[in-house]
Amino acid sequence: MPNKKIPVLELNDGTKLGQSISILRFLGKEHGYYPKDPLEAHKADYLIDCYFDNFIGIALNSALPAKLLESPFSIPSNKAIPDFIEFLEPYLKDDKFLCGDKLTIADFVIGGFYVNSIDNDKIAFGKEKWSELLTKYPNFKAYGERFYEENKVYLMSREP
Repeated sequence: MPNKKIPVLELNDGTKLGQSISILRFLGKEHGYYPKDPLEAHKADYLIDCYFDNFIGIALNSALPAKLLESPFSIPSNKAIPDFIEFLEPYLKDDKFLCGDKLTIADFVIGGFYVNSIDNDKIAFGKEKWSELLTKYPNFKAYGERFYEENKVYLMSREP
């Protein structure tokens, strides 16, 4: 492990890469999901950094068991997710994805949150709260649906 932590990505030549976002950027560059234009790359990085700046609040909101949904960290009282979606609004209006008409690493983070937490049939709690949230933010819902459709083959085949 490069920094004695996971995740780690081991390349064919044995090189080991650490840190999840660094790995994401590496894979994005390798597979064409990292913008070549410096301003577009900054936009993708900026959106990812903003997501992770809010990650604790987002994670607490999206990973609570049903019995805790009315706790101080529940969706109605913790505004981390609604505030983050509100922040995303300008990026959701004109383009198919967050940084234009092509998927970028920012979409895999934020669209991944949508398909893994908000619109995931395997999660049994909070469906009504997520539904209310998506009703309030139709641009985010439409974005999430576009992300799902673009990745449908993979998402339908992944393990639970």
